[in-house]
Amino acid sequence: MQKMIREVKAVSSLYVTESSAVIRIEANRCIVKYVDGMQTEIPIETLEGITIIGRAQMTTQCVQECLKRGIPVSYFSTGGSYYGKLLSTGHVNTQRQRKQCKFHIKKRREKHGKENTV
Repeated sequence: MQKMIREVKAVSSLYVTESSAVIRIEANRCIVKYVDGMQTEIPIETLEGITIIGRAQMTTQCVQECLKRGIPVSYFSTGGSYYGKLLSTGHVNTQRQRKQCKFHIKKRREKHGKENTV
């Protein structure tokens, strides 16, 4: 059987809707393999997000690579219900968030008084 490969070079988001698909990482490429033998290969550097609709599977190595690179993975049911998102906290600027929080608290205190702040 001949291996059929479709390579995608300029993609920002990957949508996987086939429940039998398996998403894996190999040689800095995100590879989606389908039950019919077809596979799609995407350079990991071009990937901004993955959306899985249905019961497609993702290997642990692929999950780890997405977390390292800050690539979010969103999960939906086949009917479109949102399950959740896999997102690394390593790419969050905690210093900036703390400053934003302090600024917000200060503004609330100025507007509402100290007793109404969190």
